[in-house]
Amino acid sequence: AEHDARLLALEQRSARPSSVGKLTNADSLGSQVEQAFGEGHARDLLKKTGRLTLEIKAGIGTANTAGSHGSRDVPTAPGASSTSLMSLMSPGDMAGLTTLHYARRIGVTGAAAVQDGEGAIKASSEPIFVAQAQNAITVAGFATISEQALDAAGGLQRAVDSHLSRSIRECADGVLISGTTATGWPFGGFQSLAAPFLAAVGYTTVLDAVISAAVRMRLMGFNPTICVLPEAGFLQKQLAKGTDGHYLQAAGLLRDAGLSLALSSSITAGKALLLDPAFVGYLSSGTTRIQIGTTGDQFVRNQRTMRAETELIPFLADFEAAMLVTPSVT
Repeated sequence: AEHDARLLALEQRSARPSSVGKLTNADSLGSQVEQAFGEGHARDLLKKTGRLTLEIKAGIGTANTAGSHGSRDVPTAPGASSTSLMSLMSPGDMAGLTTLHYARRIGVTGAAAVQDGEGAIKASSEPIFVAQAQNAITVAGFATISEQALDAAGGLQRAVDSHLSRSIRECADGVLISGTTATGWPFGGFQSLAAPFLAAVGYTTVLDAVISAAVRMRLMGFNPTICVLPEAGFLQKQLAKGTDGHYLQAAGLLRDAGLSLALSSSITAGKALLLDPAFVGYLSSGTTRIQIGTTGDQFVRNQRTMRAETELIPFLADFEAAMLVTPSVT
């Protein structure tokens, strides 16, 4: 039994093709999985053992190198244009971390004031920090695929790209914005952790409120570059018309205000979320694990179960670096 186990481990290792690392950034996750499955002895090994594990580089890149397990700065910046919050944020590298420790500023006590005179006591203004320990969050999903689809050209690629990859990305976006109550790695979500901002009287549209909040954040020293809107809020802004029916082209105002737009169904209707990615973001494992095997009666049905999972660690270091914006009612 020990000899068979060692032999299986060697066959699994030889089935992982080295050419996957030579792919360019333009290759999708699905195309990398299909190439890895088609090269080496992966296909034969799956038929022989009924199980296969492929390690594939993730479709998201890392912009930073991680420090040791502990407290550290994690600056990030917006990436390529996309409607996905994960794509707009350049993730830091988890580098094997299972828990990220950092301090979150949740408020301020006191305020600076004019000194009464020479030698007089000066006013106290102190930030309030709370230690945070965020566990790595695993986002996973599985799909059933026929053996014919595995053998067909592009079948595995389409299954990964159009189903599993999209499903995992949408779930991860939801975790970042609305959080998770999972026992092993709870996270409140950027929306609930953000500072509330109610626009002044007269700023009754989402667009007015967003630009007003962005100005306020910049006056406080932050640099918001991402605006997350629900679908209805985006359409309201994109399709706004004047009294004579012409389009106001309000979408350009966000771009002129230095904001990139992300869409999410997790945002509360009628609100918007502004983020400064220097203080708000996530770390990524940088890889997506793809496993293919059989369960139940799938062997006689010529079916396979394909599972994908990735890991991320969200962080929010300052409550005012994220603002949940609400337009004025008057």
